Amino acid sequence: MFETYYDSQHSKYRDDTIFGYVSSEYLTLSEEDRKVNNEHLHAVVQEILKLMKQDDLFNLMFREIKYVGSYYKGTKYGTPEEFDLNFIIYLPIDYDDIRIDTNHKNFGFVKIKLDSKATLDPEWQEYSHELDGLLARDNYLNQKKFRSWVESVFKNALSCYETYDGYEFFINDKLYHIKYKKSGPAFTLMIRTEDEIEIDVDIVPCLEFGHMRLKNGFKPMNKELNKTWMVVAKPLPQNNPESNVLWRPCFYQYEKNILEGALKPVIRMVKKLRDTRCWNNLASYYIETLFYHELKKHSCNEVVKERYLRSSKTWLFMHALNQLQKALERQEIPYYWHPKFNLLGKIDEKVLKRYAVDLKKIIAFIDSNLESNYMVLADAVLEKSEARAIRRREKQDCVQYLNFRRRNEFDLNSEHCIFVLAIILLLLIYEILQKRAETDVRDIAV
Repeated sequence: MFETYYDSQHSKYRDDTIFGYVSSEYLTLSEEDRKVNNEHLHAVVQEILKLMKQDDLFNLMFREIKYVGSYYKGTKYGTPEEFDLNFIIYLPIDYDDIRIDTNHKNFGFVKIKLDSKATLDPEWQEYSHELDGLLARDNYLNQKKFRSWVESVFKNALSCYETYDGYEFFINDKLYHIKYKKSGPAFTLMIRTEDEIEIDVDIVPCLEFGHMRLKNGFKPMNKELNKTWMVVAKPLPQNNPESNVLWRPCFYQYEKNILEGALKPVIRMVKKLRDTRCWNNLASYYIETLFYHELKKHSCNEVVKERYLRSSKTWLFMHALNQLQKALERQEIPYYWHPKFNLLGKIDEKVLKRYAVDLKKIIAFIDSNLESNYMVLADAVLEKSEARAIRRREKQDCVQYLNFRRRNEFDLNSEHCIFVLAIILLLLIYEILQKRAETDVRDIAV
């Protein structure tokens, strides 16, 4: 039998009532917000893209927008106000003349080398000087220059709309105020609408490839899926002598295919716990990577995988917390596509130890109280004000039920009196448990 930390058949993990309630109230994106924010997003991005295409070289090299990130994977919670967009750029040469170099010690990254005999098509010859400027030594493509070029096109395109604190322009008779900042491989647009809706958009310039096989430790891709993969101009520490020619692969389409729908609410719950506890160094992608590994581990045969995916959400959540806690203790989450690259490698050891200790306490708190206090999951995951709001609603539901009985003039015979007294007694016990739970939550937060 496949071993797991928690027994998924144990009765205390079967009830998903509170998991479902927390998920629906705090972790599910509003359809109305989705619709409104997506309308603003597409309006602004298409307008900016139209302006950027006034640059002749960018217009020739731009191919399409790929919508990526947690929102499009279905693993984002809260307000849909953060979006990730990849701008796919085409290199004007035969892609058979491109070599993806993985023969180096910067695991999880690749270098892109152009064959010295590669030639431009005649219609591109007039841009040869600008294109040569994107290359580094030995014909390697320089990701820093590539990123800077796309950023310069963006800034030039919006220059006539510049104000003292950003950019302003009208789209479909609606005023938008935009600021931007550099953020890793992206330049982030901070959009504010005239009705005070705020949206952040990370735009990342990328190159896209088909079924080139990556060697030197990279996990093989499933060709049957007919998916593409990308490389991102992700900056590395400047003390790395090859930082400007190293690119980070992005396997978004494959990862989206890997993720099972049953796990998405669980991923959102783990992210909510992280945010409640202010574990800011723990990126969403690190959490999602844990689930890629778990799915791989449970895919040894269909029976094991089916059992895993059919487990209660509460069990899956507790199992995920345990796996995360172990990873924090080891101070390692291997990159799914190249296990020699540690995603936690850049986080301070003291921070990881603190996260590991805190999470161990939280797991013990939930596990030991789950049978006696059915609200313990909400207490651990939510902010105090959010957990209190759930308790108030639960209490109101009891009171409304009693009022309903009175309005319908039930005959309060001895049986009914006992029932009412039992409800009152439960409410008193409920108040005591609430105070005790709030005290316990404060204790584990210290």
